[in-house]
Amino acid sequence: MRDIARQFKRHFDQTWRRLSPQAKGPIAEYLRRCPGTAYLCFRMDHDDQAPFGRCAYAPDRTAVTFLAPYFSLTSPDEVRVAVIAHELTHIYRRGTGEWTPDGEVEEAATRAKALDWGFDAPSFRDAEHMAGWNEVLGEWQAAHRDRFGKELESRWLGRVG
Repeated sequence: MRDIARQFKRHFDQTWRRLSPQAKGPIAEYLRRCPGTAYLCFRMDHDDQAPFGRCAYAPDRTAVTFLAPYFSLTSPDEVRVAVIAHELTHIYRRGTGEWTPDGEVEEAATRAKALDWGFDAPSFRDAEHMAGWNEVLGEWQAAHRDRFGKELESRWLGRVG
């Protein structure tokens, strides 16, 4: 997981450098009020959506979970950066008061804002790519279950909520 953590840090730093000062300000201010921790997860098991990243909020802290194998198995770098940018955009929207609990509206607005900032949408192009991803992900998880199988999203989010 250390190699994946190093890759994640490199991509997070790359994402942060690309953000404008106008985007960084509300993110940084929100995280000063509600400090955040990023968790790399073996599996995203909080619900049946299985996203590549997710934000969770408590009154005094923030958790951002990311699917660890995504940062090991995907390329090019831009798809990894897109997921990080997407989650940072949710935090930006919290910081500016634009965030909404309506999931569909929030996702659409977050994607639009991240696109405005110059980041790609964090998704696969079509069902064929998604099916290929699910197969590769399953193989990775089977090969790494003994070492990382306890690093579940529900474990980390249980500490926030």
